[in-house]
Amino acid sequence: MENFMPKPDNQELSREERLGSNAVSKLFLKSNSAKSRYFVVRAAANALDFNRIAPIVSKKTGKANKRARIKRRIRAAYRQHKSTLPQGYDLALIARFGVLDVAYTELVRSLKDAIERACNLCNKDSGKDSNADN
Repeated sequence: MENFMPKPDNQELSREERLGSNAVSKLFLKSNSAKSRYFVVRAAANALDFNRIAPIVSKKTGKANKRARIKRRIRAAYRQHKSTLPQGYDLALIARFGVLDVAYTELVRSLKDAIERACNLCNKDSGKDSNADN
């Protein structure tokens, strides 16, 4: 049996990087939000060196299999680009209408844009420099 070797670009999403339902409820009470074409991102600073995420898809989107596919796309886009995003935030990634039909590159661009703007709003509220540690 081979030893487990993490991927060098750290594209895995560990259990610690996921937000539970209690944490999501608290996040909605104290967070800033930013919108893009396909996402609404709610963000709040945490005391950790990494982000924790919760992909959220409304039941209006469709049946469970469609919602699960959207969540998988969101997690894959986040994992692929998490090293380039600001760190130290709790993020609720809320899918908007049309996220399943859009091209993957457009989905990634929209997600990154919304996350960066939400994190910058958190930095402005807390008085931090928005370019520090990105």
